[in-house]
Amino acid sequence: MFADTLRALMDEKNVKACDLVNGDITAQYLSKLLNGKIKDPTWDKALAIIDRLGITVDEFYKRDKK
Repeated sequence: MFADTLRALMDEKNVKACDLVNGDITAQYLSKLLNGKIKDPTWDKALAIIDRLGITVDEFYKRDKK
């Protein structure tokens, strides 16, 4: 699940939710995503979050499939 992988990567990289907030990703949206109120982000939002983590989509996908 996207949120589980995101949370694991945030912990691993010592990234806080506020570090991922930008024009495309609001704090409210990120909170809903991490708390399961949004099951999966839209493709554009997923790309923005992954980019803010500093990894590629492939790297995220490999982690998500573990």
